[in-house]
Amino acid sequence: LALAVEGLPSPDGTPAMFRPLNIYSERAGRIFRKYYNSLIKYGTHHFSSDGDEWNADVTADDGLNARLSIRRRPGEAGTEITGVHHYLGQGAGGEVSSFHTSYTANTVAADLVNLTFSGGDPRLCFQPDEITWASYTSRLAITISEPRGSPFAANDPTRRASGLTALLGRIGMAAACVSRDGRLLSANPAAHALLAGVVSGGRVIVRRGNGQMSVDPVLLSGLGQAGQSITVLLERHNGGLPAIAQAFAIGRDLIEEDALLMLFRDPAGKGAVDAHTVLELLGLTPAEARLAAVMGAGNSVAAAAELLGITANTARGALKAVYSKLQIGRQSELARIVARITTGAD
Repeated sequence: LALAVEGLPSPDGTPAMFRPLNIYSERAGRIFRKYYNSLIKYGTHHFSSDGDEWNADVTADDGLNARLSIRRRPGEAGTEITGVHHYLGQGAGGEVSSFHTSYTANTVAADLVNLTFSGGDPRLCFQPDEITWASYTSRLAITISEPRGSPFAANDPTRRASGLTALLGRIGMAAACVSRDGRLLSANPAAHALLAGVVSGGRVIVRRGNGQMSVDPVLLSGLGQAGQSITVLLERHNGGLPAIAQAFAIGRDLIEEDALLMLFRDPAGKGAVDAHTVLELLGLTPAEARLAAVMGAGNSVAAAAELLGITANTARGALKAVYSKLQIGRQSELARIVARITTGAD
């Protein structure tokens, strides 16, 4: 049972939620009740399915029993959904706690077959005609943040993040802060312009050199100690060149949360672009990217080898790999790619 909290939206635009009733079992129940919400009840769950019909039997430690049956609508295609939700809980002393959940799932419309309650608090019992819709959800993946204090308190990490990105904006840098569970905490105006169209469910969509897309923080999870960084691309839905973002791990001493500071560079903007960095993001190794940048600038194999301090045979071998990965066959095509990168042409 969840109640919407006015004035505290989630990163994906939905209301923040407070849950006066949750029923969890086993280890999850112990962890959630101790750290996240003291109102959580212990219980047991039993799930079963018969074809397209799915059944759940739930028993809580206060004597509440519930049985739910739904039937998946046959022939309907599933819908991929993602989001980042903000939840409030209550500590053992009555204090407010908060946490975020990032999720991705596949859901299909379903029909309610049966819903019955017995025992426990009668205020928590519903009739089947009070249910407006039901869904069958599969392949659900959830990331739950560490619990923190009240989001209304002065140590709200989004306030610190906003101050940091605003400071960087005053010296001309497009910057954003992203939490470890994928939430966009803050972005200054220059970063907002680059993030337009690449935020889904409150999270930034990034791409690495292998073309993998992500709406979760998996690609950034390898960042450990503060100061480490990783470079990613932000796709443009208008077909233009992707923006380049370098993500740095930052610690709680800056914004009271383990997070990522993302600094952006726009190849379509003013100023020269480092071609070999973009080529590396397109799938080339660092050595191949350096060679491609030099060759794309019009140098011969011999001249490129001399500039890079390698043999001509090594350069020829690497060039074959470059052509294969970029799916081209001539130096003129490579030169066109490098020119587009360095000039920001579409």
